[in-house]
Amino acid sequence: MKFGKWTVKTSYDYPPIPDRSMDWSAWIDGQEEHSAWYGHGQTELEALLDLHQHLVEDGELPQIKWVKEWEAPLEKAREHVANLQNALNLVIDRTCQCDDCKPWRESLKEAI
Repeated sequence: MKFGKWTVKTSYDYPPIPDRSMDWSAWIDGQEEHSAWYGHGQTELEALLDLHQHLVEDGELPQIKWVKEWEAPLEKAREHVANLQNALNLVIDRTCQCDDCKPWRESLKEAI
């Protein structure tokens, strides 16, 4: 993908933590030494938007109208994900509460 004169790369990192908000990274190929020029997000698109915002703030790229137009749908998607996570947690909480099932319940909650 291109951002102006740069080639942008992305990766799905999936760090070993329960918080999924930093699963994706985006950076400019060949500019890895600019630590401020990295984007992170729960999705690839969010990581690209985050990188774009850093470049705009540094004066390297102009603000693009479509970036603003994506903010509301992304927020709505985040709400849907949170609602699904809450619903899954409720289902898990209503399963068998015996000590034998406790490790299973805890591993499911970590996966969510």
